[in-house]
Amino acid sequence: MNKIILTLALTSALYLNFLGQSGPGGVGNSSSNLVWLSSDSIAGLVDGDDITTWKDLSGNSNDFSQPNASFKPIIKKSVVNSKPTVRFNKTNGRLRKINFSTFPTAAITEIFVNINNGETSDAILSYASSGHNNDFLLFRSSNLNIYRRTNIASGVAFNDNSWHIGNCSWQSSGGLVELWKDGDKSFNTTGFRTGTSITTNGSLALAGEQDGIDASYAAGQAHFGDFTEILLFNTYLNESQHIIISNYLSAKYGLTLTSNEIYSQDNVSAGNFDHEVEGIGRINATDFHDDAQGSSIVRIMNPTNLDDNEFLIWGHDNAPLGTFNSTDFPPSLEGRLQRVWRVSEINKSTSSAADVGNIDMRFDLANLGSVTASDLRLLIDTDNDGIFADETPISGATLVSGSVYEFPAQ
Repeated sequence: MNKIILTLALTSALYLNFLGQSGPGGVGNSSSNLVWLSSDSIAGLVDGDDITTWKDLSGNSNDFSQPNASFKPIIKKSVVNSKPTVRFNKTNGRLRKINFSTFPTAAITEIFVNINNGETSDAILSYASSGHNNDFLLFRSSNLNIYRRTNIASGVAFNDNSWHIGNCSWQSSGGLVELWKDGDKSFNTTGFRTGTSITTNGSLALAGEQDGIDASYAAGQAHFGDFTEILLFNTYLNESQHIIISNYLSAKYGLTLTSNEIYSQDNVSAGNFDHEVEGIGRINATDFHDDAQGSSIVRIMNPTNLDDNEFLIWGHDNAPLGTFNSTDFPPSLEGRLQRVWRVSEINKSTSSAADVGNIDMRFDLANLGSVTASDLRLLIDTDNDGIFADETPISGATLVSGSVYEFPAQ
């Protein structure tokens, strides 16, 4: 596995205060990623406080809420990998998004990160509409059932009181269904509710099972447990995208994948580069993802030699963006960002080093004030010794548009 360390350097000092926004792990954007709930985005609460609103990060304002104090989950601080969790510990507790006018109709992917209390007859995510109370429902942690008015049992369990990452997709065309658990495609089939569609303007509930649109919740089918992240897409994600998102979530929450764990730079021995992990990759010529930014300022795209089973994944050390190192940079420069990204390239089928070819790297430098492209340099630790002072700065940045600058063909 190739391990590359990189940072952005400057010939003149600038103050950085910016944050890009796109899909989780660099997959999707606000047109396809309809819901992105992350527990570490909940602000202003102390441990044990009730949660009234869980704000959506997707850009679509699909916030989840609960006005009734009897049903509100609570925030628990520093539970998993120093991250908070949303804990459902009240009878019939739930959060919901009502009047969901843009809910997916022909294809859907739901992803959750969760630990529960060994439950069996519980609803994880429940969507009820005027078309049907179980228009789309993930039910029974002991043997996850996917409901599209009727149901299909996966035989996959999530109720062993351990943290798990679950990915479920359904598509009307061909009736495709697949379920992933901890990076492994554990169940898939075809012909399930082929040619049907989900009705919009319903209610999507987290941890509650509806027998009406935000109504007639079944207390005996409520879910008890902790969630850290909920994702909803209006597309049937391909295998490359599932693998990338699984690695993003695994790194963020310190979880181990049972399959397809292709990013190891989040390990303590590698320096904990587990923040805003994103990636590109390819399973085959029709199943690939070759352009990613995520919530980071870094976008990588246009690999020139991305072959089957090859992935390039990157994440950073969470050092402050608005500060500069006064040491460890070549003498021709005046400073470099404290924040450092670590990149790995791997062939997932052989677990060996890969080479995806040249890539275009873009940095979104919003809110910088005046920026001159000729002042920007890219530093890559090509000898992997952890030192930037002995590297040759890469120039040639160009302004793409707005605040986005590109170092082409790296």
